[in-house]
Amino acid sequence: MFASAIHEPALALAELLLENLQNPRMQRVFYSDNGSTGVEVAVKMALTATSVRYGYEDAQEVGVLGLKGSYHGDTIGAMDCSEPSTYNERVHWYRGRGHWFDFPEVKMKEGVWVVEPPVGGEGEFGPAIKFESLDEVFDMEARDGSPAAEKYRKHILETLERLVRVEGKTFGALVMEPIMLGAGGMLLVDPLFQRTLINTIRDSHSLFSDSPAPTAPDAWTGLPVLFDEVFTGLTRLGPFSPSTLLGTQPDISVHAKLLTGGLVPLAATVASESIYDVFLGDEKRDALLHGHSYTAHAVGCAVAEASVKELLKIEGGKEWEAFKAPWGKTKVESAPGEKVGVWSMWSPTFLDSVSRRVEVESVVALGSVLAIKLRDENPGYTSTAALGLQSALSRAEDGFGIHSRVLGNVFYVMASQTTTVDVVRRIEERVIQSL
Repeated sequence: MFASAIHEPALALAELLLENLQNPRMQRVFYSDNGSTGVEVAVKMALTATSVRYGYEDAQEVGVLGLKGSYHGDTIGAMDCSEPSTYNERVHWYRGRGHWFDFPEVKMKEGVWVVEPPVGGEGEFGPAIKFESLDEVFDMEARDGSPAAEKYRKHILETLERLVRVEGKTFGALVMEPIMLGAGGMLLVDPLFQRTLINTIRDSHSLFSDSPAPTAPDAWTGLPVLFDEVFTGLTRLGPFSPSTLLGTQPDISVHAKLLTGGLVPLAATVASESIYDVFLGDEKRDALLHGHSYTAHAVGCAVAEASVKELLKIEGGKEWEAFKAPWGKTKVESAPGEKVGVWSMWSPTFLDSVSRRVEVESVVALGSVLAIKLRDENPGYTSTAALGLQSALSRAEDGFGIHSRVLGNVFYVMASQTTTVDVVRRIEERVIQSL
């Protein structure tokens, strides 16, 4: 048990995470054993902080705000943070609590990067917008003042006003996967929408309380912002934390999966001091009463420290230069201190070629993730459109077979953070042959 005690591996890992997440809000680390449990802890932190500040009654129903298609784990509390879906429809105790915003998606179609509104959502989000590059999509400073940003802000504010003032609903947190929704179908969310959603909620303190907003620089306002980085974090999408791509930071974040390289179970829920302070009190019930027999187990923390150091070494070294070069991200081409921008292990020419195939509806790639959405008259989880591609790639040729996964009509594959460029290019060739 990790109670009223400390050991060196846990302390070293906590310091390493706090230093490299580069989030000035974050000061505290809470350990658990998997991503779903890490989200449970995070939600408990956020809802408690909101309930204490705004004086919610114990019996009051408090929901979360999130995104359609989100997935945060298979424990009951984590499931309740997602809208009804295949993952929870047969779970008798499931009771989705909240509101989930629809959103525009980023994808490559016919060789062009586009931000596309959901079907029927042109009125709220505007028409599809074409971009010259993925870098242009992620240029938040340039897009902040765009007509799209104003459309997003108006839609979000009108929705919040209706939910809170008209329908009388109560919310305790914004919970979302930053940049990409994994199990929901490898959906690349327009980063401008997520950034606008966060900023709008933080600027809408008066919607949730009549009291003055806190003025401390690292205090949460409006609602606590919780990032589920279990899938997207720790260099999966390129940067150590995907929040850097949004240009905004959460109040709570959850980390697992790459945290230990899949070797042993461990998760870390990282929080700000203003969240931590809520659990200080004179009675035991005031504390964050959440723990496991293997919370912060020393071997897991030691493995995680080694894994994180290796990921940081790769991120800052030369291992990925061959991947970044086709995206114009070599150190020679980048000025000192300039942001590296977005890039993928999957080459631009490969993505262009795949996106033009008649069988392909769209392509998404970022960091080590590749997702190909195949055309199907009945898309979704029940679709079998991607099974043929998966089967063809799994057959070994010259001792080389490719493990991949499907989500209905979406085929996806993730390279390891240590996969070499030669292996990825070989996979690209097999994908082109097999489509």
